[in-house]
Amino acid sequence: MSRENVELVRRWFEAGEARDYSAFPDLFHPDFVLDLSRNIFNPDTYRGVEGLRLFAERMDEMWEEMEAHPDEIIDAGDWAVVAVRMKGTGRDGVQGEMVVFSVYEFREGKITRITGGFRERDEALEAAGLQE
Repeated sequence: MSRENVELVRRWFEAGEARDYSAFPDLFHPDFVLDLSRNIFNPDTYRGVEGLRLFAERMDEMWEEMEAHPDEIIDAGDWAVVAVRMKGTGRDGVQGEMVVFSVYEFREGKITRITGGFRERDEALEAAGLQE
């Protein structure tokens, strides 16, 4: 099952970049939670597909351009740790690039939770119950 979970992560990034909201129900469990409370920018928690749309709208408000790509996906069965390279230009013209880590949880063949905003790989691995 974990190969399918890695593919779900890849499809999420593709759908998010394309703003293909129609793909979200196939990717995300109905009880989905996006926990970004650790983030410096836009710290919040979003629920369900509608929450994902709200998150995308808020990102569009903050960023003139934004790219997010998975640099690494560490497969751990019902969990994954994803290193995400983010690069963008804010509405104020300031440019930035950084790598953040997220912990993904899967259930019933869908993404059920993403906990993001980890600054260090080890911190994300620990949150997923993994060790280096």
